[in-house]
Amino acid sequence: MERLSAANTQFSLNLFKKISGGNASKNVFYSPISISSALAMVSLGAKGNTAAQMFKVNSHLCAFYGHAVCVESCQPSLRRAILPVC
Repeated sequence: MERLSAANTQFSLNLFKKISGGNASKNVFYSPISISSALAMVSLGAKGNTAAQMFKVNSHLCAFYGHAVCVESCQPSLRRAILPVC
């Protein structure tokens, strides 16, 4: 769980930097776990180049699953992790 927490924290910080555009004078409100979860669910149906691009964006999930390149190898793990919840 610590690896997933650390990976999600890094994703959250990277996303915040992109969303805020470095402008510290404005408020930003978003839910990184919701964005991460939505991207993970959508990536389950992605194939080929689209899947590769989605896992590049969602690389923090790859860090959790321990795969350097996880386009094909993470999808079954994600399905097992997400589908029982749905």
